[in-house]
Amino acid sequence: MRQVWCLLLVVTALGSCRSAPREIVIFHTNDIHGHFAAEPADWRDDRALTGGVSALSFYLDSLRHTCPRSLYVDAGDLMTGNPVCNIEYNGVKGGALPEMLYRCGLSAMCLGNHEFDLGTEHLRDFVAASPYPMLCANLREKSSGAPVTGASRIVDEQGVRVGLVGVLLDDVAGVVSRQALEPFVVDDAAVSAQREIDRLDSTTDLIVILSHLGVDADSVMATKLRHADVIVGGHSHTRLEKPKHVNGIIIVQVGSNLKNLGVLRLQVDGDSVVSDSSYLLELRLPKNPPPSDVASLADSLEIVIQAQYGQVIGDLETPWQSSYNSGSNVGNWICDRLRERYKTDVVLVNAGGIRGSVDPGPVTKLDVLQLLPFTNSTVLFNATGAELRKVAEEQARAQRLHTHGVLEMSGLSVEFSAQGGSVIVKNVRAAGKPLEDTRTYRVVSIDYVALSQWDRYLGFEPSAVEASGESLSDVVMEEIAKSKLPIRADAAPRLVEVP
Repeated sequence: MRQVWCLLLVVTALGSCRSAPREIVIFHTNDIHGHFAAEPADWRDDRALTGGVSALSFYLDSLRHTCPRSLYVDAGDLMTGNPVCNIEYNGVKGGALPEMLYRCGLSAMCLGNHEFDLGTEHLRDFVAASPYPMLCANLREKSSGAPVTGASRIVDEQGVRVGLVGVLLDDVAGVVSRQALEPFVVDDAAVSAQREIDRLDSTTDLIVILSHLGVDADSVMATKLRHADVIVGGHSHTRLEKPKHVNGIIIVQVGSNLKNLGVLRLQVDGDSVVSDSSYLLELRLPKNPPPSDVASLADSLEIVIQAQYGQVIGDLETPWQSSYNSGSNVGNWICDRLRERYKTDVVLVNAGGIRGSVDPGPVTKLDVLQLLPFTNSTVLFNATGAELRKVAEEQARAQRLHTHGVLEMSGLSVEFSAQGGSVIVKNVRAAGKPLEDTRTYRVVSIDYVALSQWDRYLGFEPSAVEASGESLSDVVMEEIAKSKLPIRADAAPRLVEVP
């Protein structure tokens, strides 16, 4: 009996010594795309200034007072979308962006596909100059097998040890130029993540994957992982109001362009998350935010950008609105101007390279650079009618089945019908006449389509390629400046589904 009482006392003592669950808050962003300044919120009636690093810093500072155990992470695509990405800072173009997030207390980010946009050497310099770790467990140098960045890191937040692992989408070759990716090998994201999880699990309380795969691919990856707790996702620009739970893993994502801050509150007991809650906080800029070193840097950069790109160059009669899965009025206008400028038969520009919208009224150079954020240049090449017919068939599939973004077109019009899961092209016209399979046509496009991703968009490798030496954004600025005002865009689709 005495032994039983002793055993009960020991069990009771052990139970009373068990620590209560510990709370930790993960603040997270993704797909900032250079949007460091507040912008009018087009989804709000009052169009209040929303987003940017000044608002981010203000809300993080406020929340940290009530969340003493917290960390801030980002899921990639910091680059491309604003002229700040081309301004040199700390010896590297776009270097002001990681500096601003560092001043906001960022612990780490994973690489996104747009970190490759300025080429291989820039990527290496960008990683090296970052004041915080940029992580990617599945990117290696082809020549040596050495990792391009660190794969993971451990952060100790007041006794809660958090393992952070970064991964990049497996099929990054489909969204990055061949030249930028050529020196690297991209390994399987789930396998690479699991390798790091296994290495970190015994010495951490919480494992967070920083993933630039997209929310659907994150859900698939979650089914393959063991002992991970959270996936902070990016790439798909998904605004998850509530987290997903897959295979016991919490998946979160906040949209894009630094309009929201994700707040994930976790209760951690031992090596497990016992409860979670999450919400998105709209980063509405307060009227009189307190001064900060983040806001000071952001304000100085905005002055430089406005001086260089703030001048009005044209006037729109109706809004320009891009569309990834179908043609758009802005795509039509750009392609029509390119066809006139280069005197070609056909123009093909990927719709995914035209981002966002421009309101009616005055148009500035900054509006154009935000509409065309990528460093694309125009190129000319030859294509037979038979090859253009392949283009027509591929674009019909893309629009109907959403296999990828479509090509905006001028000089080429396509009618197709859908039957079940397939499409049938019925009528293709070039320069207003029926397409002739044996004729050679002159085409103007951009280097991303004609040189980097021809197999995806065209279905054939172009011949007689000629580089114009002109950037697409510069050409569009020039064409806007010399256009009759107000600017009117043809909204009629060039890729049409018919019965």
